[in-house]
Amino acid sequence: MTVDARSTARARIEQALDRFFDDRVRAGAAYGPDFSDLWARGAEHARGGKLLRPRLFLEAVEAFEATEGPHDPVGQESVDSLAAVIEILHFAFLLHDDVIDGDVVRRHRPNLIGTIRDLHPEAPAASSLHWGSSAAILMGDLLLSSAVLRCARLPLPGPVHARVLDLVDEAITETVAGEQLDVGLGDGAIAPDLSTVLSMTTLKTATYSFALPLRLAGALSGAGPRVDATLAEVGRDLGFAFQVQDDLLTMFGDPAAHGKDVLSDLREGKQTVLVAFLRSTERWHEVADVLGAPALREADADRVRTVVQECGARDFAEHLVAERLREVMVGLDRSLLADPVRRVITDCVERIEGRDA
Repeated sequence: MTVDARSTARARIEQALDRFFDDRVRAGAAYGPDFSDLWARGAEHARGGKLLRPRLFLEAVEAFEATEGPHDPVGQESVDSLAAVIEILHFAFLLHDDVIDGDVVRRHRPNLIGTIRDLHPEAPAASSLHWGSSAAILMGDLLLSSAVLRCARLPLPGPVHARVLDLVDEAITETVAGEQLDVGLGDGAIAPDLSTVLSMTTLKTATYSFALPLRLAGALSGAGPRVDATLAEVGRDLGFAFQVQDDLLTMFGDPAAHGKDVLSDLREGKQTVLVAFLRSTERWHEVADVLGAPALREADADRVRTVVQECGARDFAEHLVAERLREVMVGLDRSLLADPVRRVITDCVERIEGRDA
């Protein structure tokens, strides 16, 4: 996709999001200024992201349209609405994730929780934070409900309509299942073995971030079960590689570039692939006392990085990323996907490979 095409795609997605949130703000006014303001602030925080997922969806739709034979066309408004739904789901998951993790900052600024907390500086700190966290939970719930309802109202052919709803439901279910595993691993309620961490990584990120956009594009084109199965497989492999690469960036990358807080993840005791591998080595005892410690400092983080590097966890994670991306390419070679669709997926592989920590 060219630079001009990416700009056009971003504009289409942002316009669809604006229409969605404008409608919700107007409807919310009937329930009082606080509720309408919640929607307005939600709209503000939903903007400014990379739009990775909806842009992938639009790229895949265009690729399928360039290759498929005659079929019932799907209008651009419906396509753009589905692109907005994908981003709305992403924002809803981020809101709930921030509540679960206790985060009040995202993208180098206060998130919705932090923004609403700061609206009432005169209130006790605990009360203000509860107000902000509650707002994020409620907004996330509203967004999930609105996303499904928006899909249900799209003017799509019957079989396509049913398939779209099934795919969105599956993505929400698998993401929540992954989040539950993530919380259980972090809290010690679930044994942090490597296989469970690998499963969590796939469920929490891969399904809705890569498999859903690709499979929705296939559904709109009328793609059959074999194509859908291929899109599901490569989408999950892409998403897994993307998340592990994200964990590497958080641990070893430049915070000014990636905008993530390594201290936050280490203080929460996040059970990433890096941590799961480290736990299985004889070096674990050197950092077990600081991982998950609320008072963890930058010097502790440096110690963790050193041990992760020296015990082989970083090499293991980087090998996993490379292995999954190779599997994507092997899957493409064996697939029935047309060349334009293959190019979209190959571009994803190249972008992930370029995100070096």
